[in-house]
Amino acid sequence: MISTLKVVAAAPTLSITSQLLGVAQLALLLGTFGATPVTDQYFLLFSWSIIIPQVLMMGWAYPSLLQSKSHNPRIRRRLVVLSSVGSAIATCAASYVYGELSTVGPANHTLTAMLAVSAFAAGPVWAFSIEAAATGSGMWLAAVALPANFFAVLALLLPEDSSAAKTTNMALGIIIGNVSFAILVLMLRARSRRRVDYPCEFYPRLRTEYLAYSTAGFGTATFLQTVAATLPSSSLSMLAVVNRLVASAVTTLVSTLLPRLINTKTQNVQTPPAIIKVGVASLVIVAAMNLALNKTTTANAIPLQQLAGLGLVWFVAAGTNAITQRVAMRDLTPRSTLVGSVAGLIVVVIAQLLIVAGNLSLPRLLVCYCLVEILSAAWVCSRLSMLTQTVMLIAAACFAIVSTA
Repeated sequence: MISTLKVVAAAPTLSITSQLLGVAQLALLLGTFGATPVTDQYFLLFSWSIIIPQVLMMGWAYPSLLQSKSHNPRIRRRLVVLSSVGSAIATCAASYVYGELSTVGPANHTLTAMLAVSAFAAGPVWAFSIEAAATGSGMWLAAVALPANFFAVLALLLPEDSSAAKTTNMALGIIIGNVSFAILVLMLRARSRRRVDYPCEFYPRLRTEYLAYSTAGFGTATFLQTVAATLPSSSLSMLAVVNRLVASAVTTLVSTLLPRLINTKTQNVQTPPAIIKVGVASLVIVAAMNLALNKTTTANAIPLQQLAGLGLVWFVAAGTNAITQRVAMRDLTPRSTLVGSVAGLIVVVIAQLLIVAGNLSLPRLLVCYCLVEILSAAWVCSRLSMLTQTVMLIAAACFAIVSTA
């Protein structure tokens, strides 16, 4: 009994520790010199550096592992190579984009090179983690960023006289963490192959529907963060703070609790809709409260109250969407996810219209993030015949939009 409790508690403990270190990393990075163009560049490059493993591993391979029964022994190696090389290329591309969009000068090429190396090393780590999560063990996925966050915090404790130097030190810490974790993963894989007890020795046939859906979802989030580079200086850093706080809480849920509730060993168990209903109800309440609190503020004022309220709406929406998506991965057909990717395209169009009209602001950008989560969850609920929850989600989306009108 005690050993079972230790196993159950391991993943939440690792995830919470990793997320707390991530928050400490933000505090140490921004606490001394504040938000600067260098920190803006870091946050944009970091978001681009993880989009490839998010799309390939979390959005494509993971749901395929949950559903498919056919296997291909060569796919894992190809995914690792694509994830590593693609992440490094995406990081360099983000540096170019930042230089084109930013109004404060060119990108820091040293920072770009360091983050590219770190992204390359993270490929094997992501592959190993999602394979373990698919078999019901969320420990590795919960700790996927733990070494990088730990060494980044240690590096940020070193005294420096500029924001650029602090950011460079942090990037070096991230490299050390990801490389160390990658070496550990490769050693464990070598040992498991000798013992023939690796849980996911073969990958299933991957479904292109999942690839399209994950590309639309993660691509939309990256697009929105990139758009923030066109806002006044430090807006990207402010957005990253809200993003990190939201992601920390949601990641703890996704990487610890959901793999134990929804995995390959529970495919024949009907998922109770109660947790989805609680999430949707909570979202409607929070969105309505945010609307009531911000009805007298303007979108361009960017008061702390407005950012905090929208951040809370975003958190509840992301948590609810994470739950519905995991249910969809297991219980719905892959083809049914394609229509859900339209939500991201709708939000991209909305953001583009705001840019053309000259009305884009940080609060409205946060609303766009909320809409991505809410519309995706609404589509899944409609497919699960949860019509009441679908209507409630649409109402929550309207509350969020009106709050910045």
